[in-house]
Amino acid sequence: MTTPAHRQPQLDLIRLFATFAVVWLHVSANVVIYRPDAASSAWWTANVADALVRWCVPVFVMLSGALLLPGAGQMSATDFYRKRLPRLLWPLLGWTACYLALRAGTEPRFSWAQGWRDVVKGVPYYHLWYLYMTLGLYLAAPFIARVTAPAEMRLLMGLALAIAATESLIGSGQASVLTRFVPYVGYFVAGHYFALRPWRPAPSRAILLALACGALIALTTGLLLPTLGKRAWLLMYAYTNPLVIVMSLALWLALLQCRADGWACHPLVRALSRLSLGIYAIHPLWLLALGRNGLHGLSFNPAWAIALTSIAAFVLSALCAALLSRLPLLRRLVE
Repeated sequence: MTTPAHRQPQLDLIRLFATFAVVWLHVSANVVIYRPDAASSAWWTANVADALVRWCVPVFVMLSGALLLPGAGQMSATDFYRKRLPRLLWPLLGWTACYLALRAGTEPRFSWAQGWRDVVKGVPYYHLWYLYMTLGLYLAAPFIARVTAPAEMRLLMGLALAIAATESLIGSGQASVLTRFVPYVGYFVAGHYFALRPWRPAPSRAILLALACGALIALTTGLLLPTLGKRAWLLMYAYTNPLVIVMSLALWLALLQCRADGWACHPLVRALSRLSLGIYAIHPLWLLALGRNGLHGLSFNPAWAIALTSIAAFVLSALCAALLSRLPLLRRLVE
């Protein structure tokens, strides 16, 4: 199958992997957070399942950097905003309204004043923080893109990741809608930087390194849980934790080497990749519905329940996103 010269089919495959990994993360995180017991095999199963996919959001950010920064550097900031911002603002506003309405109908203590405060923080619902963070990256992209020399890109990437890693270890104040993107600038630059570089590590070694980081994240979380409680996973699961950074960079370098003429070119991969925004936005609704009907990470053995719940939520979300994409007034919410 041939593809346009400007398209990189492996990026579609990366987006698809990351989208499913986000769903898997949220299913396993529910077990980790709501059943914290370091003596429980179910908790350890969910802890490992969660730790192994902590790369998903950083890889999404690197994918955005690889796709946005080359174009952002070739046009004015005004032209970039005119072209890109509407594609983000429509889903951001639409899904914010949808999930605030959901909270109003399902949370007894919800108030619209609290909802507005959560919007200001950039977290109107637990997963929508990503859209608000991405808005900040979009606004900064034309200026970040002016850094074009490889040495300058390495310096910006290294400094941004080092600062973010340090902040994740020592703790910091609450982020707002204006600052939520700052810790992710390093990933944003890294996606662009490594996509341009011809050097690649052997995929098998990069994947082994990522798996080792995931195992260390899970082990350390379990060891810290009796002492730190929920701070254990807040510390170790943070997307800017040093181990998560190494895991994410290793997997990004490995996934960039996916064959452009293999599965990456399959029409289903391309179709699902195009709907990744919709799947991401919709999947909490299906996790809520499935959970209320008895399917969640603890329905039975978590090793199987997490996988089955993730697959079901992903497939149902994809079907809903595909349906919405056929409706002209709602297409912008999912593509």
